[in-house]
Amino acid sequence: MRISELKISQSPIQADWIRASREVRFSSGEQQSYWFDLPSHCEPWVSRFPDPWVVALFPIASKLGENIAVGEDTDALLIENLAGISRIWTSWYSWVQPISIEAPRRMSDKVAPRKGASFFSGGVDSFFSLIRHNNVLMGTADQCVSDIITVWGFDIPLSSRAEFDKLHRSAADVAQAYGKNLIPLATNLRICDEVYAHHWPQLGFGAALATVGHLLAGKFQSIIIGSSGDYGRLYPWGSHPMVDPLFSARNLKIFHDSSSFTRVQKTEFISAHPVALEHLHVCWINGSASNCSRCTKCLRTMVTLDLLGARDRAKTFDWSDYSLRKVADAHLGALSEINLFLEIRDEAAARGRADIASAIDESIRRSRYRRVALSALDQLPSPALKWYGKKLMRLTQY
Repeated sequence: MRISELKISQSPIQADWIRASREVRFSSGEQQSYWFDLPSHCEPWVSRFPDPWVVALFPIASKLGENIAVGEDTDALLIENLAGISRIWTSWYSWVQPISIEAPRRMSDKVAPRKGASFFSGGVDSFFSLIRHNNVLMGTADQCVSDIITVWGFDIPLSSRAEFDKLHRSAADVAQAYGKNLIPLATNLRICDEVYAHHWPQLGFGAALATVGHLLAGKFQSIIIGSSGDYGRLYPWGSHPMVDPLFSARNLKIFHDSSSFTRVQKTEFISAHPVALEHLHVCWINGSASNCSRCTKCLRTMVTLDLLGARDRAKTFDWSDYSLRKVADAHLGALSEINLFLEIRDEAAARGRADIASAIDESIRRSRYRRVALSALDQLPSPALKWYGKKLMRLTQY
């Protein structure tokens, strides 16, 4: 695949925004435009180098087995680091192929110190990183957070403008409360490519966040990505402490923040901050700016807040239908979900909340049974038998 020259134009979705885009031609002959829209005042910060698009295309190229070709200078350290990511991904996933980047290397000179930013979705991880890097430098980052970045087109689809407007308003309130600048962006990355559409959790979202960091490299020298999991329960994932830092270049450092902390510890930390509980947004299931209070991500956050005695202060959740019976009935379809529930179960047992520990044990047991049963049903030759079997599982809550 070959990357064309950068084009800066007026954004068609927002009057006072610009669009930074590049065309990509694949070996099949197909062409696709990848774009990022952002406020016009951010134009001086937009990188004129191809680095952001090299990062964005790297997961796509790795899935297709196509090398990336670009005629412009690309950061030499970034190219070296991406080779390391390729080795990690090919060891994790059988469907990922090693690729190379064909580009002239740029040996970057030192530049004046710039700012530090973190991504902000309103979730536990992003609140934790924002608060702990607010005024005091902690962890491995080299800059306190001066700006928070919110992206439209990642968790909230481009088709849901009203929902992003809600999230933007909430993020603006948080930015004001902590004295930060808010940078909103929009991108078509998740809707124009199969890798970002279907392999976002496994491969895409760390690269997507790093792409935004490189896009804004004219302002920032460090970008913080809040960790998804802790060191005690690591597994192949789209954002990972081994991978995210390797998206760094000579003049932009990507930090994967806070893997030394469990999700329960992070939730306990932010629960002491009223602004966080007033704006906490963890739900992605409906692509909205509100918490559905029913999906597994909402339920695990709610049961953690219950465990911590903070449920009455967490106003962004609907507690009217919450119960430990709902927690016990939750279906955990992925290893990542089971790991997070196990963490809460262990903490509940340590704190003497046997009722919560028991509910989570039941959820894990039922989820494992359901996974085995669904696998067996999928082997049946008759579509009708599969349908009746799955309907019976629903009726019996398995």
